[in-house]
Amino acid sequence: MPTYIALLRAINVTGRFVKMQALAQRAAAMGCPLPAGAEVNVCFLPVVATPEHAAAVALLKSDIDDFEVHGREVYWRCLTKQSDSKFSNAALERRLKLRTTLRRATMLQGLVGEL
Repeated sequence: MPTYIALLRAINVTGRFVKMQALAQRAAAMGCPLPAGAEVNVCFLPVVATPEHAAAVALLKSDIDDFEVHGREVYWRCLTKQSDSKFSNAALERRLKLRTTLRRATMLQGLVGEL
């Protein structure tokens, strides 16, 4: 069975600290298996998203890319291969004017399974 490790930005840098238990709880809260034909990624934000952040994320939606904002996470659902999408984490960071960390949901689910 493979072992998965999440390397998140600023997990313990300059006073910012995220305990592994908190990370596992967030990943576990993602719940059930992914929809068929979709790839889901989670963008972790350094702050709770504001209504302005949510509005900026909504502008990134397309025929193949869908987004949901929940607290400090943005969920990106790509209905095709990600290489077909014009979305990138850099585009999200520019829109939000924040640094983010992007990880595949399947990787996070695997990490939770190992804990």
